[in-house]
Amino acid sequence: MLYSGALCAAGLFFSAMWQHALRAGLVSPRADPHRMQALRFHWMLVPLLYGLAFVIAWVDARPSG
Repeated sequence: MLYSGALCAAGLFFSAMWQHALRAGLVSPRADPHRMQALRFHWMLVPLLYGLAFVIAWVDARPSG
């Protein structure tokens, strides 16, 4: 839970920075717009997946093995 929680928080902050960089025009104008959108989607998805892992760990925290 600690691992997924920390990575979820880091993903949220990185996603926020990426959104800011795109909106503020800090990305090279020569960059491929499709690639920029793919990265935007990726950095929005990362915190969601780690958030899901956190919830799953909270619901079933027994050690596997």
